[in-house]
Amino acid sequence: MDQKEAAEHSLAAVAKKFAPTPIATKILPAQPFYAAEHYHQDYYKTHAINYDMYKYGSGRKARLDELWDGKK
Repeated sequence: MDQKEAAEHSLAAVAKKFAPTPIATKILPAQPFYAAEHYHQDYYKTHAINYDMYKYGSGRKARLDELWDGKK
């Protein structure tokens, strides 16, 4: 399975899981990829406290829990 097929398969699975809510994600042609600098890699591991503060303070954790926990 190539990358586009994998993306389409994933999108279909998400759409089925969250139906009838429409999924806004579009699958576009691949663009050049530029890796981030080394200090950005695994930020959630190397800066766990900062990441946790962001995750809870921004409401990201609550939103992810709301989306995923309610649809299992």
